Parts: sequence; C-alpha cells; structure tokens
Amino acid sequence: MLQQNETGHWTPASLSHSRPKTDAIFITGRVLSVNNWKNNINIRVAYNIESYFADQKTAKGLEKQLSDHDMKLIVALGKTGKAVIKGIQIDDVRQIDDLW
Repeated sequence: MLQQNETGHWTPASLSHSRPKTDAIFITGRVLSVNNWKNNINIRVAYNIESYFADQKTAKGLEKQLSDHDMKLIVALGKTGKAVIKGIQIDDVRQIDDLW
C-alpha cells in the first residue's frame, strides 16, 4: 500500500501478499529479493516502472539532467494496482507523454 507524505508524494507504507481489502491506494509489484542482515530487512520489488523509454536523442538529454535536476516519474495506477508511466517531472515541470 502507498501513503501520501507531507510533500504530496506517494511512498510505500506496507507490503502484502494479497490485494488490500480497503479502498487504500496500492501498487502491484513482484518481490525480487529479500535480505535480512542483523534484523535489517531489505526487500527489492519491481513495479514494471523501472525503465523509461525515449528516442535516443531525448534519452541522452535526460541522462545528462539526472545528476543536476530533481526528476520524478508521473505514474497512473489502475484498479488492480498495475502501474503505467505517464511521463516525467523535471524540477517542477511536468512532461506527459503524447500517448496519454
């Protein structure tokens, strides 16, 4: 399940094997690995939003901006928790993909 933090961004709140019984916002993922080292549990989850595809010129420009700018994904969630990337936000400028 996800929760909205004080800045308005959504962050993980809990992890479950099954769909939440409430109307809570959730994202469906696949556990890649679980590591427990000195009672510090680290869980890696794939949400099918790990890659953002762009043409070669755009991709190179985005890579250059990664280190100098605040970049975030704009994600839409379906009723089943499936996530789809709708665009990116660079600093405070939202860029929605033309497909949507």
